[in-house]
Amino acid sequence: GFTLQHTANWFRGHGPILATGQRWLVEENHVRWTSYGGVKVTNSNACIVRNNLIEWAGCDGVGGGFNVDLLFEGNTVRYHNWRSFEWGMEGGGSKFSCTIDCRYTGNVFAYNYGPGLWTDAASTGTIYEKNICHDNSARALFSEINWDEVIQDNIVYNTGESGIGVSNGPGIVIRRNIVFNNAIGTSLSG
Repeated sequence: GFTLQHTANWFRGHGPILATGQRWLVEENHVRWTSYGGVKVTNSNACIVRNNLIEWAGCDGVGGGFNVDLLFEGNTVRYHNWRSFEWGMEGGGSKFSCTIDCRYTGNVFAYNYGPGLWTDAASTGTIYEKNICHDNSARALFSEINWDEVIQDNIVYNTGESGIGVSNGPGIVIRRNIVFNNAIGTSLSG
């Protein structure tokens, strides 16, 4: 239930919330106007990030890596990358990597300069479901270099690039999503 704002760790630093370790619950916080990042979960096991409002981070709003069994649920992630970093270098709503059996469900990713929900590099067993991703400038929901994931029951619209994107991802199931008014509906490569 904290409100955290105006943090100034500007160069790839930690945001105002960093969860590492086991079984942390990060719930009902408002994180806003940070210089670089918002909420990070790194080197964790069985952590839950739920019902937070995370907005106006200078680079990426949420992210982290080396997480097992992370539940990211019911969060609103919006207006990130106001410093206009190159989105391929983390700018946008999120960037998670190197995760096992994580679940992103019931979140809203909107109005980010870059991707909305992005997982990259060596994640497996991820489930993306019931998320709403809209009005992001690049790739609303993007899985890159991951495997054995499920992307289902999401609503994705008004994105400058692909609504749902999968790059170099074997064994990924995409089903029952509503995808409209994007530059490309669903892109598959690799």
